[in-house]
Amino acid sequence: MTKFQERLNYLIEKHNTNGNRVAIAMGIHNAVIGNWQRGLRFPNGESVIMICKHFDVSADWLLGLETSEEEDRRASASPVRKAVVDMVWNMPEEDVLKVLEYASLLGRVRSM
Repeated sequence: MTKFQERLNYLIEKHNTNGNRVAIAMGIHNAVIGNWQRGLRFPNGESVIMICKHFDVSADWLLGLETSEEEDRRASASPVRKAVVDMVWNMPEEDVLKVLEYASLLGRVRSM
């Protein structure tokens, strides 16, 4: 099994979807996704980009060129967690510190 095949199947499973839904979202035939999942075919560059955008992962990670723990975590993150990261990424440093303080307080309250 290639890294691409392994990671595509992982993403589909992790996002609780299937090849047919991914194919519809990407505007391609579901047999194409099935062939990729089974390792019968390999996507072209444009398709790799579409997969990466759909699942919000890097092409290096998807193709197995990068094995960073951070990319693995990002690939497995829920859409809500990804939205939080995107929101915080563009905040001024001062506001990020406030968010961290608030999150820390929430953690303490829940552990009581």
